[in-house]
Amino acid sequence: MATFKCPGSVSFTEPVPELHKCSNCGTEVEMWTDEIMTKCSSCGTSVYRQLNAGWCLRWCAYAKDCIGPEKYEAFIQAGGMSEKEEVRIPQRLKEFMRECKIPIPGEEGKNPPR
Repeated sequence: MATFKCPGSVSFTEPVPELHKCSNCGTEVEMWTDEIMTKCSSCGTSVYRQLNAGWCLRWCAYAKDCIGPEKYEAFIQAGGMSEKEEVRIPQRLKEFMRECKIPIPGEEGKNPPR
């Protein structure tokens, strides 16, 4: 039986380096895809990754399990979302989850569609 692996978590579970420009001195700084912040090697300024509002980490109820609690907490601490932010699952994903009989957080106890 194959294990499902979320395609949205690949940048966290199999990180690769990316180049980002330091906002202070313009030096290109290497940052791995599972990092949210690094220091510029030239001037010491903190260089932050732009947190994409569409990241699945913002709405997926399984995000903490998917990428691990340490990386998830780092995402929250960096301002990616608040710990109490409501889970908002896109409608197309809900439809897919229903087809696959995957429980949808927040819909426990509701009658499944026929």
